[in-house]
Amino acid sequence: MFLKIILVVIVGSLSSIFLYRHIGLILLSSFKKKKKSVTSNHHYNHQGSNNCDILIASHNEGKHLIKVIESILQQKGGNQIHIRVLLKDRDDNSYIYLQSFLEQYSKTIGKLGDTYLINNEYTVSICLTGYTSKKDKINSVLNSLKNHFIGFLDADHIAHPHWINESIGFLNNNKAYIGVQGKRGALSLGNIFQLWDSQENHILNEFYNNQIFSKKGLIFFTGTTALFHSSLFKKYRFSGSITEDTYLSYDIISDGFKIGYLPDSGSNEFVSPDLISYIARRRRRSNGHTHSFFSHIKDIIFSQLSYMNKLQSIRHGLFYLMCISAFIVILGLGLYTMAQYSYHIQNIIIITSIVISTIWSLRYNHGIKHFLFDTICSTLWIIPHIALLTIPILYLINHDLYFYLISLTYHQNILGNIILYLYFLPLLLYIYIWIKSKNLLLSQKFLLILTYPLSLFFGLYAVFMGLCDYMIGNKNWKPIQREFSYSRIKHIAHIIKKILIIALPIGIVGLIYYMIPYISCSQNPILSRIRGLITNQSIEWEDRISKTLIQSGSQDFLKITYTGSYDGDNIKNNIILRDKDNKSLPIDDSLFIKEGSTIHYTISEYFNIGFQQEQRKIEIGSCERTYNFSTSHLSIQSGNFLLNGEPFIVKGIVPSFSQGGVYIPIEQGYKQIRNLGANLVRFYHQPTTEALTITNQLGLLFFPQPNNSTRDNAKIHQPYGYQIFLKRFKNLKEKIGHNPFLFSLNIGNEMDFLNKKNIIDSIMSLINNIQKNYKAEYLITYASYKIILDYPVDFLSINMLDSGFIYRNDIIDLLQDTKKPFIASELGGFVAFYENPPEALRAYRIQQQRNMLLKKGADGSILFQSHDNRSQPLFNTLNNPLEPEQPDDKRGIRYRDNTPKLSYYITKDIFSDISINIINSKENIFSGGNIIFLLSNKRPYTLENISFSIDNDYYQDIGTLKPGEKTIFLIPKKSLPSNNKDGMFSYTTHHGLPSQQTTTIPSKNHSEPYIIGEGWLPYGKKGGIIIGSNLRFFIPPHQGMICSDKKDILTGYYELQNYSPLITGESYFAVNNDSIDNLQWLPLHSRNQSYNNKDLLLKVKFNSPIQSGDILLFDNIGTEKIKISTTLNNLLQSLSIQTHNYRENIIDLSGYIDTNHINDELYFYIGIRNKSKFLLTEKEGIDILLQNPIIFRPKQCEFLNIS
Repeated sequence: MFLKIILVVIVGSLSSIFLYRHIGLILLSSFKKKKKSVTSNHHYNHQGSNNCDILIASHNEGKHLIKVIESILQQKGGNQIHIRVLLKDRDDNSYIYLQSFLEQYSKTIGKLGDTYLINNEYTVSICLTGYTSKKDKINSVLNSLKNHFIGFLDADHIAHPHWINESIGFLNNNKAYIGVQGKRGALSLGNIFQLWDSQENHILNEFYNNQIFSKKGLIFFTGTTALFHSSLFKKYRFSGSITEDTYLSYDIISDGFKIGYLPDSGSNEFVSPDLISYIARRRRRSNGHTHSFFSHIKDIIFSQLSYMNKLQSIRHGLFYLMCISAFIVILGLGLYTMAQYSYHIQNIIIITSIVISTIWSLRYNHGIKHFLFDTICSTLWIIPHIALLTIPILYLINHDLYFYLISLTYHQNILGNIILYLYFLPLLLYIYIWIKSKNLLLSQKFLLILTYPLSLFFGLYAVFMGLCDYMIGNKNWKPIQREFSYSRIKHIAHIIKKILIIALPIGIVGLIYYMIPYISCSQNPILSRIRGLITNQSIEWEDRISKTLIQSGSQDFLKITYTGSYDGDNIKNNIILRDKDNKSLPIDDSLFIKEGSTIHYTISEYFNIGFQQEQRKIEIGSCERTYNFSTSHLSIQSGNFLLNGEPFIVKGIVPSFSQGGVYIPIEQGYKQIRNLGANLVRFYHQPTTEALTITNQLGLLFFPQPNNSTRDNAKIHQPYGYQIFLKRFKNLKEKIGHNPFLFSLNIGNEMDFLNKKNIIDSIMSLINNIQKNYKAEYLITYASYKIILDYPVDFLSINMLDSGFIYRNDIIDLLQDTKKPFIASELGGFVAFYENPPEALRAYRIQQQRNMLLKKGADGSILFQSHDNRSQPLFNTLNNPLEPEQPDDKRGIRYRDNTPKLSYYITKDIFSDISINIINSKENIFSGGNIIFLLSNKRPYTLENISFSIDNDYYQDIGTLKPGEKTIFLIPKKSLPSNNKDGMFSYTTHHGLPSQQTTTIPSKNHSEPYIIGEGWLPYGKKGGIIIGSNLRFFIPPHQGMICSDKKDILTGYYELQNYSPLITGESYFAVNNDSIDNLQWLPLHSRNQSYNNKDLLLKVKFNSPIQSGDILLFDNIGTEKIKISTTLNNLLQSLSIQTHNYRENIIDLSGYIDTNHINDELYFYIGIRNKSKFLLTEKEGIDILLQNPIIFRPKQCEFLNIS
């Protein structure tokens, strides 16, 4: 069975390529003139009468069998026809109906069962074979047949009047054919399932037979409505295959015989009246067809057929195997989607699939074995479909997770090909067939097009189940139903009709509402017109709203001003101002000026500044305006942000905790960001309602952009893309433009990345359009890595995710010339494509880059991002999202398991507003009653309502810290926790913006060193790092530190940690531990310290973060390629390296140079235009050749030996 499964998968995967290659040829061939049929090697010279036997195998068909026999009795042509009805026994439920019907014509005259002579042309025999299956019934009577022709008609088919006569004529005129297959059609097309069944079993087969198979004599016998030469046919027998007709057809074709086709005459049959029957029929055909094909593939290959006929026969056999190819693609996409979800969402998908499969299998099967088999196979089919279905569901419910799903690399090409080959190409073929078909009404053709996705899904599912049956040898299928009760359908249709009758006028009104032009006096045109007609007070009205910050001493206010003008000749009442509860408000601060018939008004209100959302309505006569606004105020003054009148520094994070392998509850994720000290989150889409609710509750500002506004998602260089983008931005503005926590509306992200001729002009035009027509009280920006372009925005957002030394230190100086505020809208010390930096180096870069930004006048930065996640395809040619461990996968400050990285602690430090120090210098803190903390406000804005707490165990109010202000507070020794815990500083900034800062509090039982500086930082834990030049070091009891006069010392403690962090510059501290029970504190400065009249100098020297080999570190080399040549042990070795032209490049030199001779404190200065040689010893040296210089200035190379 395993080999069978492998064979089916391989052949099925190739079959779609084989089949779809010919769909275009099929369409083209249908327009060509029909060629004459190819002759066969076999000829049958019929001489004698045209008498024939018609075999009708029936099993409990009831009274329907009578209609079948009547259709034979009505045949035209004058041929002698012997009808043989094959039943098992007299217990068959059709026997009594059949006997009663035939006794109306004649009496019994036969010996085998009951034979009735109807007239001179027709004889009907009831043959009781003793067999149940169709194949056994037919095989049992074949040898007893004496007539020249044998015909087959299923017991649910109604023959056309000329079928037998035309079939005999065809065989008499075409001696090369052993038989002829009649056309098949449907008796009824009353519901969609009958349409689906007929389109696949009748219309599609008719098309293939007419356009392809009949030309080559490769028509397949369908088991019914066919006539054969009896002398040739008797050597064949119906097999045990569940599609014995297909099996027999392969037998006949492999022997070189041909079967003809009657395009205009045949029979009509009952088709599937419900979904279960439709699937059962397709499933049976898939199983039997595939079994027949693999049973004959050897015979076909080694037969005497022509090459083209062999190819056509194989193509016919591969038809159902195409499903395997579709399933592999869908399974791959579904599993890729599931991999991005959390475990509980994956479990929901799996459980939902099992439940659906179980319910379906219970309706379909009656045995435990078949039930379990169907449930397993159905679940396997449904799981990827449910996974893919979650994508539009997440979009429709506006769930945050939708925006974090990652597309495949080349996803547009992949999905485009899938849609083309699995959907549109077959659909085009179907549409062509439907157009050519004369058996379908126009409404039926339209219905088939609308329901094509469903028919494709259920059709492929049925085929897939049939293939599963084949692979395990399962021959179980559900009997096909002939009729369907329409009472329930009619009842449902009646209810739908009533709903439509009620909904119709509502829909018409809604259509008018959106189509009629707005009246200038109201944003509700229907209501305005009705009120205007009743009161005759419609007016022309222009208005606007503005915000002004009023700073008066100790109290700041927000002034909201409503201004406008209207035609006042017809106005009986004054202006009315209402709040969000529709209460009328007094208009105290107002001004009215009348110029002719026009009244100009100015109305002002005052609010306490903060982060509240308000609503006001102004009514003038029959017209009204509604204004939504916030009491927060963000402005730009002297090139800096002012939030509610105070300087504002962006401390942002890109949330990324909703991806697969990371997913944590959304509320917990945003709390982690807020507790880190961040005051803003950036969205690359329109934020969801849930995300907005949580971030508003936590007091996080948000920085959004419209959906599909990043890179090639926004095709604004095309006219339709430009207009669609404006609609997206307008929708974003209307949804969140009045939110008090909105920082700015970002127009888009790196749309200038597109390599289009007019893309920059399009962006400029778009920004100007938005500034002119959609501007309100919020700020407008655009995020890009191209800082040389001065976009017409309120402030510049610079993506510095992949930026090196020159970009940060030189080119960014150009921003100051724009006289605009700027922020780093993406920052992270991250390097893509060329380098995967160690975490310590990345943490160092984050700190250095942010410090540089603030020094150069930036108003803050947004760190990319909160958590590591799966790889994202930034560049189609370089990134592979199926490879999880690549540079662009590790941009988070937390690992996927939610544990902090080194960069987390650095981010926590640089986001902190409060500088914390312990001032218990030269004092045993355990002998005193308190620990004394010195707090300093590092920011240019006031910190209000500061409080400190340790879980629920300790709480203390601290008060207010103005910019640069310091204060002292004490923690009693008895209040220290038993174990290390984080203490929480809670406070507000900018008149109500909540913020938090955590700091590690030493426990009563210290067990490891701590760095105490910008917060408490446990060094011994994974993630600790020392960065800075003014730190305090805490040494617990029983852990001494080696000190030495004027010597560089690497302490034993750090060696034991097996960790090598990076330290910036040289930092020194002096420590003396006179006795093991004495704990001494001394400040750490970049100078020598004196203790007990002894000069102590301890240089803390840490190894490089690069953990393997000897390295050469190039920083800002300005070239894209270098070549290194060296002679080592008298052997010339060379290394050509691709480098980045403006970023640090770390090169492993192991095996190329003997770095034991390199002084790791030597710095070599080289010019990039020249080849430079560095002499390491008298015999050994290294040549560095820098090619293709980009920026011409001396660069610095540092040799580091870390072996």
